[in-house]
Amino acid sequence: MHSTQCQTVLVISVMVLFLHSAVSQLSPEMIQGVVWPRQRIPVTDIQSHEVSSHCKRNLSDLPKAFDAFGKPAAGILVGNINWMGHFDECESLDGFQYCVVEFNVSVAQSNPVMPFMLYGVCAPENCSESDVYNSMDFFVERTPELKKSSPMNVIAQPICSQHPHRPIDGKFVATVAFFSFLFVLVIGSSLYHAWYHSTACRKSQTYHLGQNEEFSQPDTSPLVNEVDADHAKVDSNNVHVQTREEGEIFSFI
Repeated sequence: MHSTQCQTVLVISVMVLFLHSAVSQLSPEMIQGVVWPRQRIPVTDIQSHEVSSHCKRNLSDLPKAFDAFGKPAAGILVGNINWMGHFDECESLDGFQYCVVEFNVSVAQSNPVMPFMLYGVCAPENCSESDVYNSMDFFVERTPELKKSSPMNVIAQPICSQHPHRPIDGKFVATVAFFSFLFVLVIGSSLYHAWYHSTACRKSQTYHLGQNEEFSQPDTSPLVNEVDADHAKVDSNNVHVQTREEGEIFSFI
């Protein structure tokens, strides 16, 4: 456990040395001194700054998340000192959370580098924001290289993501189902309303309305064709029937 904690401290110490080099009078010799393993400054175990024991128990898994830590990139001499790390990679690991630490750097007037920087840390999820703050402050204070030039310290409470996210329960499923039903209902009603007032729908309504009127109207046609009063009719017995105002006259052919 002690060796793992020392390894973790060394890893973060290298990052702190890079931060210091970026905001001081940087030279190739200083960069080589930071990169070479023989120049790493050993520090004592984390026993101060009130870091919780629950947080320190998870430090054994921290090297697995080192790849998600912020690392130096090209352009340090021109002010590229915001090393944010990899958020998605850190969040994909069980038991870790992504945190952003902000440092305040008092630089010399001749140094054009920005006076503050952001650094991404993939810390155990059991570490609170105060634990991350105290740990980073401890590393800065225990790095002798920082005392030789401009001071550097953590100026704000780190911002950490909440991981794991809130689990899905029955209330969440019911809420999603209810609003999904409302969404489908609104979309379906809108589509039906648009179709109902369309030209095709009106033509279909007119066609069906004409058919319904044809079958629903009573048959008012006469059983025998009506003729004028002076026109003759012939019945089935070949009898001429002449209708007059005075009466009816029957005659046989």
